[in-house]
Amino acid sequence: MGKFSKDKRDIYYRKAKECGYRARSAFKLIQIDDEYKIFNENVKRVVDLCAAPGSWSQVLSTKLYKSIEEANEMLEKGHPKVVSVDLQEMAPIPGKLIFLFIISIKIIILNIIFFLLNINY
Repeated sequence: MGKFSKDKRDIYYRKAKECGYRARSAFKLIQIDDEYKIFNENVKRVVDLCAAPGSWSQVLSTKLYKSIEEANEMLEKGHPKVVSVDLQEMAPIPGKLIFLFIISIKIIILNIIFFLLNINY
């Protein structure tokens, strides 16, 4: 970005910070949804791979849940709508289950499959 990168951050970086998003990429997902309506009423569950720092998961939570209360309730019942997977730890987001690649890749894949099929394990 150059030697004065702090001064030259683009508008989306600043807007992300103002809106509470973890990264400017949140606006790209919002733009995709605005144009293609990918998060309609038919979308029941989403897996966010390589999710850190979590800005897409933040957007997904706002698109798939009506409120923070609903998000937390679904998570407590074991039926989250959003699962985020990454090597890095992330701060929690209401209603979002986070898997880390600490255990084994097979266990993570099985957990994602169970999540998508809505199987309690």
